[in-house]
Amino acid sequence: MEAVQRRLKEMGVRYVQRRVEEGGIYVDQIFFHDPDGFMIEVCICDNLPVTKPNLGGCVGEVIDASNAAIVPAPAR
Repeated sequence: MEAVQRRLKEMGVRYVQRRVEEGGIYVDQIFFHDPDGFMIEVCICDNLPVTKPNLGGCVGEVIDASNAAIVPAPAR
């Protein structure tokens, strides 16, 4: 997180740093805007469980995302 802050300062990018807590888990976050105005979030999320979406009232289940892959969207 310190490296991200240092680089943003070097580039003159304004950012906001926050630490949030939910259910006893703390997450450090940095928010800033890209040149197009979109908000970017950087977080240290290693201690957060990854869950499947809750669809149709099903209870989410914790999954291991350590080997997750990014799948491109199908062509239109």
